[in-house]
Amino acid sequence: MKTFTLVRLCPLVATFLMLWSATAAQQQDDVNSQNNSDNSDNSLSLPSHSRLQNYSAVSSNQSDANLNSYATDYPVVDTLYKVGPGDVFQILFDFSSMEKQVNPEGNIILNRIGVIHLEGLTLKAAEKLILDNLQTTYKRANCFVNLRQPKMVRIFVTGAVNAPGSYEVPGNYRISDALKMAKSFSVLAQRGSIQLQSGEDVQTVDLRKFLQAGDLNSNPYVTQGCIIKVPFVDYQKPWVTVARDSGSFIIQMQPGETVQDLVLNSYTGSTVEPYSSLLVQEKDGKESLLSPGDAAQYKPMSGARIEIVSSKQGIFVAGAVSKPGYLAYRSDHKVIQYISEAGLLTTSKISKKIEVIHRDGTRDDIPLQGTLQPGDVVYVDVNTEQRFLLYTPILLSIVSLTLALLSLNGGL
Repeated sequence: MKTFTLVRLCPLVATFLMLWSATAAQQQDDVNSQNNSDNSDNSLSLPSHSRLQNYSAVSSNQSDANLNSYATDYPVVDTLYKVGPGDVFQILFDFSSMEKQVNPEGNIILNRIGVIHLEGLTLKAAEKLILDNLQTTYKRANCFVNLRQPKMVRIFVTGAVNAPGSYEVPGNYRISDALKMAKSFSVLAQRGSIQLQSGEDVQTVDLRKFLQAGDLNSNPYVTQGCIIKVPFVDYQKPWVTVARDSGSFIIQMQPGETVQDLVLNSYTGSTVEPYSSLLVQEKDGKESLLSPGDAAQYKPMSGARIEIVSSKQGIFVAGAVSKPGYLAYRSDHKVIQYISEAGLLTTSKISKKIEVIHRDGTRDDIPLQGTLQPGDVVYVDVNTEQRFLLYTPILLSIVSLTLALLSLNGGL
C-alpha cells in the first residue's frame, strides 16, 4: 500500500520541482534585467563627450530625462544664452537654497519680491536682475544665483541633412549639436551658408568659422521653434568634389579658396584626418599631385575632383596608370614593380625618375630601381603618347561637330 502511495506521489513531486525551478529562473532573469537596467542608467549619468558623438540619431520622442543627462556636458556662455520658459534657476542664501523655474509667461515669482520677467534676457543679465532684487529685499543675507538646468526646446532641421525632422533638445545646444542629431550634412549640402530662422528673424551662419577658428558667434544657440535649413549645392556656382575613405562630398567654392580650404570644409562636423598628399583632377583632364604645402597655394577650377591620399602604410600609385590606388607595401619591391602592378596606360617608355611625395609632405625624384617607404605616394606623369590618346576623343568630337555645322551651312 505504501509503495502504491509513493508511486502516485512521484508525479506530484516532480511537477512541484519543475514549477519551483521555473519560478526561480524567472526571478533570476528579473534580477539580471534589473541589474542591466541599473547599469545602463548609471552609464547615462556619466558625462562623456563620446556619448554625445553617438547621440546624433535621437528621435523626437526621446524622454526629457535622458536628454538632460547630456545637457551638463555643454558649458553655457552667459553673454550669449537667452533665458526662456523652462529654465531652472538655483538661488542660494546663507543657510538655505531653492529652485525656481521660468513659467510659460517668461517669469519667476519670489516671496516678498513678486514677479520678475526674464524671457529674452541673456543669462548674465537675468542672473544680475534676480540678484539685485534679492539683495534689495534680503539685505543681511549673502545671495547667489546660477542656472541649474537649461530649458527644453523644439527645433526643426530641414534641407540637405541625412535625417531632417523635428527634435526636442536642451536649450544650451548649438547649431552644430542640432546637425549631429540630424545625422550631419548630406553629400549635396552647401555647408558655408546655413540659415537659422527664429520667428521673423533669419540669420545666415557660416559654421566653418566655428570649426576652424572657434568663433562662437558662428555657432549660435538654438531657440524654441527655430528652423535650421541647410541649402543644397548650387551647380550654377563654382563647386568641387572632395573624395576620401569615408566617401565623396560636393563642396560649394568661395572666391579665392585653395585646395586646403576645400579639404577643411569637407570635414565640417568631424575631425580632419592626416594625409600625405592630394590628387587634383581638373575638369579638363589635367592632374596634379600636391603635398600639404602645395595645397595651401593651389586654387582649383570649378568641377575639379580632389582625392585625399591618407597617411596609410601602403603605397599609393596615381597618374598615368590603369589601376590607381593603394598597393601593399613590400620592403623588397622597387618603384618599377609598384608601377607594373598598377599597370601603365600605354606601352610607351616612362621617365627614368618618378616623383614621390613622402608621408612628411616632402617631394623627391626617385629612380625606377629605387625603394619606397610605407605611406609614399608615387605619381607617374603622362607622356606625349598618353596625352595624345587622352585628348584624341575630344579632338575627334570637335572635328565631327565642325563638319556637321559645315554640312548644314552648305545645305542652306
